[in-house]
Amino acid sequence: MEKLFIAIFSLLPALVYAYIVYITMPFKSISLADGMRFIIAGIFSVIILKYFSILGISSTVPYKVLSGDMTDVTMGYKHYQYFISVGLMEELSKLLAFFIFAWLMNHINKETMHPIAIMFYCGMVGLGFAVAENVHYANNAMQPFNVLWWRSIAPILTHMTCGFFMGYWISLSKMSPRMYNRSLFDIIIHKREKLSRFIYTLIGLFCATILHGVYDLHLELNGIGGISGVYMLMILSSLGVLYCFNHIYKLNKIKENQLINGEESSKEENSNKSRDISESYKKGFSESQKSCEENKRNC
Repeated sequence: MEKLFIAIFSLLPALVYAYIVYITMPFKSISLADGMRFIIAGIFSVIILKYFSILGISSTVPYKVLSGDMTDVTMGYKHYQYFISVGLMEELSKLLAFFIFAWLMNHINKETMHPIAIMFYCGMVGLGFAVAENVHYANNAMQPFNVLWWRSIAPILTHMTCGFFMGYWISLSKMSPRMYNRSLFDIIIHKREKLSRFIYTLIGLFCATILHGVYDLHLELNGIGGISGVYMLMILSSLGVLYCFNHIYKLNKIKENQLINGEESSKEENSNKSRDISESYKKGFSESQKSCEENKRNC
């Protein structure tokens, strides 16, 4: 019975946060049912992370071998542990789970995701991962519900925020916005669509990894005294997420207006062409009539 309550109280905060974000999104831009599916994708991402662990990819052994540092207390080791072994591996697992489920949904529903939906669903993958992680920590704790109380606030929100930032860059990769400064970066990547999507996705993974690593390292170094710093990080991250949602919404509106204007201009051009053709026919007909009348008079 205790395990059932642990599962319920691990899932409940995620559902609350998902619904709060959902009701603040533009109407009909996202599907709550699809959001629940991506929470399942987040739970599935734990399996991917487990395979990373089995293969030794998430191990700290490479750092120890390359650096020659066999202790676990140096700053170099802790940075590698929390930014690479933990942060990068967890965010990469979530990214792979998102792409797998997005590919499956695209082939089933045959629908293109709204740019805001991509960002939202990445956040839902983060929530799903946090649910599985909370169940794991609570099952191994002496006082599971005390652990769940803390983890239902800071860790679960951090996982969701990391997902939002990653989804922001994935959305940008689909929209291919130009920087309008004619930089070398701008020129190169927008001539190659696949390269552009890869680089933007890589930036999203990097941003999520940095935020994740800063959160974990801060708590490791400061312990309980670092909780106030964690709250400050969450507030600043939330403001950043709000900006990202607004930016994606504005970019999508601009793109939609460009498409509408393009269609209207093409319609106008077609109507002008048909009008010109009609006038030329009328002009040719009247000229032929005049020439016939002149020929009759001459005869």
